[in-house]
Amino acid sequence: MDMFSHPWPLAIICFAVGFLLARMMYRRGTDAAPPARRDISEAEIEAELRAGRKVEAIKLCRQKHGYDLKTAVDEINAMTANLGLRT
Repeated sequence: MDMFSHPWPLAIICFAVGFLLARMMYRRGTDAAPPARRDISEAEIEAELRAGRKVEAIKLCRQKHGYDLKTAVDEINAMTANLGLRT
């Protein structure tokens, strides 16, 4: 059995290699966290919380510190508790 009389094994191997290479290239770009913005102050985050805009406060916290979503939510919940605000 040669590759010219039965091309399917070669096609399957090429597809699998291409798929794995594309997946590795795609995943490599998602590991880096976005750079933190130092121009956002804690007072701005606190002001968003006091105004009742918790989602905006989480966004600002993520931008300021470069946190992932869970860490930012935990940070905002702790800040809310320290300020004595209702969630």
